[in-house]
Amino acid sequence: MANIRHQNLNLFLGVCLDLPNSCLMYLYNKFGSLTDLIREQKIRPNYDNKLSLVLDITSGMDYLHRSLLKIHGHLSSKNCVIDNRFIASYSFSLENFNSNIKNDLHYKHFSVADALYLAPELLQISKGNFLSEQGSPEGDVYAFGIIMQEVIMWDVPYAIERQNKPISQILRQVMLTTMRHPIRPLIPENLCSDEWLELMKKCLRQQPDRRATFASINFDFKKMLKGKTVHIMDVTLEKLEKLNEKLQILVSRRTEELKQKKAEVEAWIFNILPVGIARAMLKNKTVHPQEFEEATIYFSDIVGFDIICQTGSPAFIVDFLNNVFRHFDLVTDKYDLYKCETTKDVYMVASGVPKKIRHHASEIATMALDMFTTINKFEIPGTNNNVLQLRIGLHSGPVVAGILGTSLPQYCIYGDSVNTASRMQTSGYALRIHMSDTTNKLLQATNEFDTMERGKIEVKGKGIMTTHWLLGKRNTDLYVPDPTLAAARWMHHFK
Repeated sequence: MANIRHQNLNLFLGVCLDLPNSCLMYLYNKFGSLTDLIREQKIRPNYDNKLSLVLDITSGMDYLHRSLLKIHGHLSSKNCVIDNRFIASYSFSLENFNSNIKNDLHYKHFSVADALYLAPELLQISKGNFLSEQGSPEGDVYAFGIIMQEVIMWDVPYAIERQNKPISQILRQVMLTTMRHPIRPLIPENLCSDEWLELMKKCLRQQPDRRATFASINFDFKKMLKGKTVHIMDVTLEKLEKLNEKLQILVSRRTEELKQKKAEVEAWIFNILPVGIARAMLKNKTVHPQEFEEATIYFSDIVGFDIICQTGSPAFIVDFLNNVFRHFDLVTDKYDLYKCETTKDVYMVASGVPKKIRHHASEIATMALDMFTTINKFEIPGTNNNVLQLRIGLHSGPVVAGILGTSLPQYCIYGDSVNTASRMQTSGYALRIHMSDTTNKLLQATNEFDTMERGKIEVKGKGIMTTHWLLGKRNTDLYVPDPTLAAARWMHHFK
């Protein structure tokens, strides 16, 4: 099929054979199919224009019938496509594909009206199953006769008959071999020449062997064109294209700019909001605050950040934090959680919101350990190979989450659980993961983590609490660093 090339045969590019997504790929044609052009009625060609169209079709079909393919098998105005110069060409037959692929492609586009293109003998063979017919050269000629009626009337097949008869009745009358004058499409008087009508009759003869051939049809149409060799619509379309060229370029540019701006806005919204929340807002849906019975919140800060700020310029601090948070994001992107916010050097994430999951504590704990593995090798620029040190706090409990703001919307998490998680971080130490008793119980229930009780401590705003250290995750390389490498206590900023 790829070797069958003719200007009136649509260029075959490839095929997808994967059911149910099977499809054939052809060269794009600006005006779509002849069916589309007739249905939309945007262009009303004159008689000479119509002669040029059918000559294109016969030229392509004459070449196809003389090729190795021999037949088209499914000729109709649907697979006749029109390019930007108003030249008609045909797509290939499906006869060379296996029945499953062929039927899948047919069912996607087949309608009962398509059976009106079938010759009487093919309708009789099909016995109502119109997808089963295999086609024939004579059947192609008959289908072309129906297309001649479509083109000259610039209307659907059997347009006059369908005003008072259903398609099923027309098909039954076409199949009858006992009728002296079998039903064929009617054409109003003075709509075309006698030569056109006679040629159409030759194509629609009841006996297949008495029908014309595309070679003879092609010859007759060339005579009807009276030697004209230049395509009639070329000049007209060229003028139209020049008139519309500037407008099309402008519209295309504006459309592309609009698409780009829309994509930028959507990317920005998806970057600052959870996916489900962002989609709802883009559809103008109201996002109401939501209560979550339990979620796990993570807080971390950089030990000695105040000292870094004292020794570095503002520009250095901004670049430094951007670099640090990029590394943080690479870690958090691997887990089922949501990055809530960053304030100064504090990094906050949560799991279990806005997507409710049962393993939120395990997800946050694993991420926290992974954070140490990644950041443990991060050297602070401008120092004597000083490695970045984090202190991390975790807590699990109920929260409320929702959207704040309109011009700069932010998905925020509120509740006493957030305050407790923050206190776990500010009362912890460098290279340690400090967590509440609630989070510890959730992790112990999984039997996957090693923890150690820190004991009872005074927590600002909370009073006496029993807290724990997260040490590592069993059967993995995820463990906290050696605590002897931790920064001195005087470098910590406790609250």
